[in-house]
Amino acid sequence: MEVQRQEMIWEMRTAETAFVERLSSVVSLFIIPLRIQTTKTWIAGVPLEIAKVLDWLEDIVNLHTQIRDTLQSFQTQEIPFADISEHQDHDRVGVAYTLRSFVPRFEIYQPYLVKLSGVLEILERLVGDNGSDFGEFVRLQEKTPECRASFGNMLLEPADRVATYPGLFQKFLDVTPKDHKEYLPTLMLVHATTLVVKTLQTVKAREEEYELIKSISERIDGLPTATNLARRDRRLLCHGQLLSLDLHQHLRNSNSRWTPNAKAINTPNRTNRLVDAINDWDTRRSRSGSVKSNNSASTGVSFRSVETSSPPPPPQVMVLVFSDLVVLATTRFSLRESSNQIPQEQQGLERWTVCEDIGVTRVLEVHEIDSNVTDAAGLSHTSKLIQSLNPCT
Repeated sequence: MEVQRQEMIWEMRTAETAFVERLSSVVSLFIIPLRIQTTKTWIAGVPLEIAKVLDWLEDIVNLHTQIRDTLQSFQTQEIPFADISEHQDHDRVGVAYTLRSFVPRFEIYQPYLVKLSGVLEILERLVGDNGSDFGEFVRLQEKTPECRASFGNMLLEPADRVATYPGLFQKFLDVTPKDHKEYLPTLMLVHATTLVVKTLQTVKAREEEYELIKSISERIDGLPTATNLARRDRRLLCHGQLLSLDLHQHLRNSNSRWTPNAKAINTPNRTNRLVDAINDWDTRRSRSGSVKSNNSASTGVSFRSVETSSPPPPPQVMVLVFSDLVVLATTRFSLRESSNQIPQEQQGLERWTVCEDIGVTRVLEVHEIDSNVTDAAGLSHTSKLIQSLNPCT
C-alpha cells in the first residue's frame, strides 16, 4: 500500500509540473508581450475584460508553481520516498498536511471562472475581426511553434484542472491506510478541496444566471418600476415558452374532441403544475389563460402539449419561473421567430412585453391534491397543484 501511495505522490508531482509548464507558456506568449517592460501595466489596445482575466491567470500560475515546488521537495532523486525517510526535513509535516494549506487559496479561481465565458466570447469576436490589432496579435502568437493550442483553449485549462482535484485527492486517500500518520490530514484534504471546488462552481453558475436574467430583464417592456428581476438572491428555476389561447374557445373545442375515456398525454411535472395553476386562476377571473407548449425550456423542464384547431397558431408567451415570482411576457420582436429557447444576450435582440394583469405574479399558496381527476379539457392528471396567484403591481 505504501508503494501505491508513493506512486500517487509521484503522479501528482508530475501532473502539477506539466500543468505549470503549460500555464507558463500562456504567460510567455500572451501576457509578457502585452505588458510594459518589467511592469504589470498593460499596453494600449488590450481589452479591459481580457486584461483582468490574464491578471487572475497569472495569480493562478503563481499558486500552482508553489504547489509544484512543494511536491517536488517531498520527492527527489536523493529522497524518493515522501514522509518515510528519517533524514528529510518534512518528517513532521506530511504531503497531505502541506497541500491542505493551499486549498483556501483556490478562491483566486473565483473571478477567473465567473468572467471566463464572457472573455472567450470577446476573444472569439476579436480574433475573427481582421481590423482588430489585438485579434491580429493572438493570430500571430497562435502560429508560433511554442503555442500548443488556441489561446481560448489554453484559457480553459485552469477551469478544467481545478475541477479534477477532489477526485485526485480521493485517489490519494484510497491508497492511504487508516493507520498511516497522514490518513487524517488526507481525509481533511479531500473534504476541504471538495467543498471549495463545489463553492466555486456554485458561485459561477449563479453569476451566469444573474447575467442572463439581467440581459433578459433589460429587454422586457412594461415591468413594474419597483420590480428588479436581476437579484443575486433570486433563483431562476426554469424558463421557456407557453402558448396563449382563448380559454373558453379552447374548452369548447376540447369538449367536441375529447371523450371521458381519452388517454392521458402527459406526465405531470413541476412546470405542468405551474401552467395548471395559471389556468385555474385565469378561469376564476374569466380572462385569457396560458396553456402548454410542446417545447422544452433550456433547463430541461417540459411543458404539456395540447391540440388546438384554431387555424392561426396561438401567440407564444415567454415564462420565467423564479423562486418568488412568475413572469409572463409576449414577444414584441425576435430575430429567430422559430426558436423556442431564450437566447443569451449575444444571440439575439429579442424584446418582450409583460402580459396584462398577471404578467408579474407572486405564488402565495400551494395545495397538492393526490388523486386521479379529469379537467374540463379532458386531460387526466395523477397529481395536480392548485396555487393561489397574486399579480404584482
